[in-house]
Amino acid sequence: MPIPPLQLPPPLPGALREMGEEKLRWRCLTLAEELQAGPLAPWLPEDADEFSDLAAELAELVVSGLAPGRKARAVLAYARITGRHGPLSLSPAARAAWLQAWARQLQRARLPHATQRQLWQWMARLIAPWVRHEGDALVLPWPGARPRGRP
Repeated sequence: MPIPPLQLPPPLPGALREMGEEKLRWRCLTLAEELQAGPLAPWLPEDADEFSDLAAELAELVVSGLAPGRKARAVLAYARITGRHGPLSLSPAARAAWLQAWARQLQRARLPHATQRQLWQWMARLIAPWVRHEGDALVLPWPGARPRGRP
């Protein structure tokens, strides 16, 4: 399966400034850990180093994607993710689980509701192209993953 190009939503400098880069990076890392411990566990790398690499690149993709003028860094993070781990592919249920986990991370950040909503919508737009629908070919997004059911 060819790797689709990154479809990056427009940056949100105000939301990034309000949350702060380090806090956002931390929330992305804890999002990855929550997904690994939950519904996406069968599809994420089991190896600790591989998972850490994936989580760090995901955080870089989000932080750089939200910052104006840093699209090249976001594209590089996406290229590293897909180059090392394969194309990103989520079922609709996995997308919903991802966005629910992201909403929890944003609530824990204690941001104003409007900022939480902006960041949630941005993430929803970022991962929308990664969703496969019923009837699509099942693609394991992570080499060596052993599915224990459809995510």
